[in-house]
Amino acid sequence: MQSILYFKLLHIGGAFLWIGALINLCRLLAAMAGEQDESAKKGMVTLARGIYNKGAIPGILLTLIGGGAMLLVMGMPPGGWMHAKLLLVLFLVAADQVLRAKISSLASGQSMKTTFFSMMEIASILGLWAVLSLAVLRPF
Repeated sequence: MQSILYFKLLHIGGAFLWIGALINLCRLLAAMAGEQDESAKKGMVTLARGIYNKGAIPGILLTLIGGGAMLLVMGMPPGGWMHAKLLLVLFLVAADQVLRAKISSLASGQSMKTTFFSMMEIASILGLWAVLSLAVLRPF
């Protein structure tokens, strides 16, 4: 059962890395959407790709590997809270993929509204809180 602790560490550490990268990415993309200087935008694209490739991708992989390993070892817990948590994780994965696509869109010169990225930032934060609440409180 000692392995469960390592799986939890991977899962929780990966989740914070992943969501932290998404939050920072939203902030950067919002700034990039409002930027007029093309050379500044190019630098921001490089930074955004770095945040995604070095933060979001490793974070999501650690989260999914750690969580999947816990499910394999311990099985599905009783109650519906885990199903709700997994549904929320699917929404966060979708948000991750939308932000990945927006990096390319902004890099190609497509204009975006900063409010979209502000809403994605809020959704990422609320998603993390909802997942944590379900995992800790197990309300049903």
